[in-house]
Amino acid sequence: MTALRPFAASRRPFRRGALLAAILLGLVLSTPAYADGRLELNQASVEADGGFPLTLTAPGNYVLTSSLPVPAGVDGIVIATTDVVIDLNGFSIVGPATCAPGACAQGAGRGIRPGPSVAFGHASTVRNGTVRGFADTCVALGSDARVEDLHVRDCGGDGISVNTNGVVRANRVSRTGDAGIRMSLKTAYESNAVASAGLGPQGGRSYEGGSASGGNTCDDGGCAPRGERRYYLTVDSSLDGSEPASACDPGFHFASMFELLDVGSLFYDVTRGHSSQDSGSGPPSGSFGWVRTGKEAGAATSFAGGGSCFGYTDTSAGSGTVAGFSNAWSDNNASLPPSSARFWDFDRVNCTFTRRVWCIED
Repeated sequence: MTALRPFAASRRPFRRGALLAAILLGLVLSTPAYADGRLELNQASVEADGGFPLTLTAPGNYVLTSSLPVPAGVDGIVIATTDVVIDLNGFSIVGPATCAPGACAQGAGRGIRPGPSVAFGHASTVRNGTVRGFADTCVALGSDARVEDLHVRDCGGDGISVNTNGVVRANRVSRTGDAGIRMSLKTAYESNAVASAGLGPQGGRSYEGGSASGGNTCDDGGCAPRGERRYYLTVDSSLDGSEPASACDPGFHFASMFELLDVGSLFYDVTRGHSSQDSGSGPPSGSFGWVRTGKEAGAATSFAGGGSCFGYTDTSAGSGTVAGFSNAWSDNNASLPPSSARFWDFDRVNCTFTRRVWCIED
């Protein structure tokens, strides 16, 4: 690991006698006493230790005292331990890569990443600065990690990638080749802003995975600005009654009808979902998808809501239930007021038939 200096909590000048005493004390002590427990990282100490990547092998609280310019194709900081806090202290970790439409190919070099062990990067935090200009993912951490108050941009891979049980909060991400922010199960995110994700040949959305604990912004229509739960109807319409449970993207699951009834409290994800010419930023009408019924797994029934293709596992017999937004907003029945609206229509469908699937955020 590179040579580290204590981060000085105070920069007040020494009197001449005090300065001499401090120098002599430094010559005697083999391990410095850190004033506030944080270890200092800067370009001079990295170069003195042989250059990049800077590998952190001991848990601790690290703070940048200068920006770190990193050569092309090389990682900036490698976390080869757990329980690390990296405070960028307003400084930057900067590579030379740029990312623009048609010119954002993924290559070698990440700004901050875990080492090869599955445990490395676990329970670590990165905050308060800029990471930009790397041909691969700019910031990648393990499980139980926290990423907050970063400005991340010009990344050939993902902007930020966090494993299970993380927190991603108040970051700005722009110009990425793949996803803006990618998260595994049980990672919460809020107050992030992502723009111009998916510029590389691999594509990618602003947000992949995770569960929103508050509002986020994006320019591709795939995030809920007030933290609403997202839902969508799959683009793929070729799914039979045994396939719905595996049809939804990571971070989403096959929806129960009772999760979808109050769509006014939900947010339709247009980046994932089927749309029609007049959908705008909402769901399409007149398109049906498989939906869970809440009933025990059963065979054939004579009514919508009664069949579930044996829990949506079997097409050999029976029926399932499909639902869709009605496109018949008026009813000629004289007992109803003119232009009365009914939003959901339902149908009973043979399990061998193919339809889309309703998915909702975990």
